[in-house]
Formats: sequence, structure tokens, C-alpha cells
Amino acid sequence: MVKVVSTQDENLNQFLARHPRVELIQGESEPDSIVFYQGSWRRTVRWNSIPTEPDLSGLVELCDNNPMVCTDSFVMPSPAATLALVTLGPLIKAGLILEDPILNYSDHTSTDDVLSHLQREGWQGDFLATHDEADLGGVLALSAMVVVPTLNHLTEFDELYDECYGRSFYINHSDHWDTSLVAGKAHCLYRLRITVDEPHSLLTIQAMADRQGKLGAAGTLHALNVMAGFEESLGIE
Repeated sequence: MVKVVSTQDENLNQFLARHPRVELIQGESEPDSIVFYQGSWRRTVRWNSIPTEPDLSGLVELCDNNPMVCTDSFVMPSPAATLALVTLGPLIKAGLILEDPILNYSDHTSTDDVLSHLQREGWQGDFLATHDEADLGGVLALSAMVVVPTLNHLTEFDELYDECYGRSFYINHSDHWDTSLVAGKAHCLYRLRITVDEPHSLLTIQAMADRQGKLGAAGTLHALNVMAGFEESLGIE
């Protein structure tokens, strides 16, 4: 059981109120943060914050659990950075991105923290952000276009992403593509498309998620669960 200070985000408070291992308490909250206690250990999950050393931060699915269990605080990536990490993280880890990627978002969401999160995964270049004006309700979508080496077997790209996300609760591959699949839900969907050429190909990775789901309250509670050593889906499903 952890004690969690009631936050300034009412949607997040609703998630916390139904969590079987959380006791909501009154106390001094912090803007854009969850403050929780395990015994006398004060811990935080923060968002709307650009990570700096020694902050632990990133996409939960790309982080090692042990550092998250041991850290005092964790910085969540913004919605834009979350989708950038979903689409580019496996390629960065494998060293397969050959040029600065193009990130085309479905609206003019802030990308202020995207580069810092990509750099923490090992990216040493930059990126170009573009925006469409698509009315997707509460869903944010990203189409990331990346120049990659042409591999012997195209299924190697699918296997690379499956290695990162195949056992994930909240990042799933899907060839069915409609915002209704993620609207009001806790998970993010992605799919891959490749235009083959030699010696390099163009890989397009699309991802979408709900701003209050994987990109918001549900994603934040997922981080708290991992930090506290709980089952990842507690209070979310």
C-alpha cells in the first residue's frame, strides 16, 4: 500500500481512487506531479518537465525496472515525446537511424522535450517536426519517417519492435488503424510500413494513443505501479 497525495489533476485522481493499493490523502501537492509515500520514503512522478541529470525519465517500456523501483523521482515524457519514443526508441537502441527523422504529428502539440528524451536513449542527431490539423478528438497520432539500412529480411524490423513491446501491457502492434481503437483506452498502437530501396530504405512508423490514456493519467499511473513494485495494470484496467 502506498499513500498518494491528492493531485491537481482530477482525471488522475479518479484513476488513483480506484487503485486497490493506493490510499489517497490530503497534503501539499506539487504542480504536474504525483507525490506518494512508501513508509517514510517520499517519491514523485512528474510531467510537463524537461528531464535533467540526475532525473530518471523515459518511456516505461524502454526503461529497466530496477532503476525505476529504486529512484526517488521519475519524469514522464510529454505526449509528443511518448509517441516519438514509441516509434524511434527500438531503432535508436539498434543504431539503425541513418538521418534525422521526420516526425509528423496530428496537431500542433508541444515538442519541447522530444530531443532530450531521444538523446537519453542514445540519439545523437536532431529531428524535424511537422504538423497536420487532423481532428482526432482526444487522440494524438504520429507518423515517423526514418531512413534505415536495407536489411536482408524485412521481418527483422518487426522482430526489433516485438523485442521491445511484445510483452508490453500498453504498447501493441496493430494493422487495423482507427482512432476508436485507442480513444478512451490506456494503450498505444503502432504499425510499420517500409519503402524498399538499396542500400537504404524509408521506414514509416505510425503510432496513436489517447491523451488521457497512455499519453496521460493511465501512463502516469503505469509508471507509479512500476516504481512501487505493483502489477503494471493495477488501477488502470
